[in-house]
Amino acid sequence: MATPTYDLLESVTLATSATSVTFSSIDGSYGDLILVISATRPSGWTRHEITFNNSTTDYFKIQMIGDGSSTLINTLSRPYLSLWESGNLTATPNTSIIQIMDYSATDKHKSVLMRGNNIDRAVTAVAARWGNTAAISLIKIEAPTFDAGSTFNLYGIAKTVV
Repeated sequence: MATPTYDLLESVTLATSATSVTFSSIDGSYGDLILVISATRPSGWTRHEITFNNSTTDYFKIQMIGDGSSTLINTLSRPYLSLWESGNLTATPNTSIIQIMDYSATDKHKSVLMRGNNIDRAVTAVAARWGNTAAISLIKIEAPTFDAGSTFNLYGIAKTVV
């Protein structure tokens, strides 16, 4: 079996602070997408809010958060997918990895696995679904603020042939 390769589709490094980053006109020829975010933001609890194709409906998730002394598990339905982070996010970048499976398929809902960590505070894991059969051609990531120097990399993983 061949090992899948990651092709960098687009990379964004913020020159100034921003509240959102958008990847548009996403090439539909890959099997999965991987979004890697390394961001710093003001301190305190915050989250990435992620939407596909500017849709604000049909996002469902279960999330787990742990900080070494306590845990939280819950299920949510919101107008976006979210990945919570906490802590002194200005001192240490928070790294998030989001995998979107079968993003270009038009015959199924989209499954999403997200994980995030800040070595100073907590780890988060999310299993999610976008209840829509449209191919994903646009991804928007929002937060109260992403600091200058934050990076956003979108990769495509080749379709597997069976």
